Amino acid sequence: MDKKQILDYYINIGKNNSEKYKIALVVNVRGKTKNYADFTGSSVVNEYFSLTLYEEIQRTLRNAGYEVCTFFDENEFIKAVLENKIGNLEQLIVMNSSQKGTHIGRKSLIPAFCGLHNIKFTGSNAYTVSLCRNKFHTNCISKNMDLFTADTYIYNIKYGWISGKPVLGEEVIIKLNNEACSIGMTKNNILKYDESSDEIISAMAKEYNQDIVVQKFICGFEVEVPIVMGKNICSLDPVGIELNNKQFLGQEILDYEIRGNHSFNYFHFKNQYPEISERIKKNSIQIGKLLGIEGIGRIDYRITENGEAFVTDIATNPHITRISSIATSFSWLGYSYTDMFYTIIGLSIEKYV
Repeated sequence: MDKKQILDYYINIGKNNSEKYKIALVVNVRGKTKNYADFTGSSVVNEYFSLTLYEEIQRTLRNAGYEVCTFFDENEFIKAVLENKIGNLEQLIVMNSSQKGTHIGRKSLIPAFCGLHNIKFTGSNAYTVSLCRNKFHTNCISKNMDLFTADTYIYNIKYGWISGKPVLGEEVIIKLNNEACSIGMTKNNILKYDESSDEIISAMAKEYNQDIVVQKFICGFEVEVPIVMGKNICSLDPVGIELNNKQFLGQEILDYEIRGNHSFNYFHFKNQYPEISERIKKNSIQIGKLLGIEGIGRIDYRITENGEAFVTDIATNPHITRISSIATSFSWLGYSYTDMFYTIIGLSIEKYV
């Protein structure tokens, strides 16, 4: 099947089961989710939905024919299940984007809980979710399989450098090993490695209480590739990131402020670079298979002017708002925002058949 046939297949599953299943949205929303730990630097709230975007998701699911109940806190959902307040769990599908707090592996709590109680949920299992949040581990696995990796090192918060380190003068980018949405990321994270760099890296590790990934910086395009991973699999068209009316970002990055304010636009990367697009689409599917991603995922790249691609991040729970790259890629194929949700739910239903 081609990608449109695959999407139509999952959309039909989602449409045909709207009266059979109830959706539990477990989401963190700004102003609704309370009592969460936070970093002193970049806030984890960057990963939470705004109230407007959450309401649009809820409204879209209801317009698609699904009954929806919402939990703004993981504990609320867990308590409701344990106290039998949700109803028939066999007819429940959990759609999770919760990750309250700062602890490593936090996004795996709901998948693990659902697995324990045989509750259907969208997306990947707890192990894959945690694995893909660890940039260094996924880089090592991908590198072993020759899947478009950049030179990457890790600074451990307890032991210091445990995997070698950059050569003096190498231009690198430093990232939090277990975070997404550009948390901890500023333009100062790009530097030429020298004797003083270890102090900067060590201070960042202490501030965020986690390991730091140090990666060769790639001057180039930034591109996101949505992948559909069920019994049938496909990559959707790569979504290029445009910043300040520039498609080739060069030295620019999507830092914490830019990502949080969505101060960027998208462009159809495949229309301009079809050969590169086909390569990264195939590479993305291989990564999805290798890491066990289920449902809809996303593989992010930096691509040089010469077309050399490097994986920079892997998302098992990419944002599914109307302004996301996932929704954008669906729209380029002529599908609605509602169709995207039918696909996500259809993938989940198929998983449990």
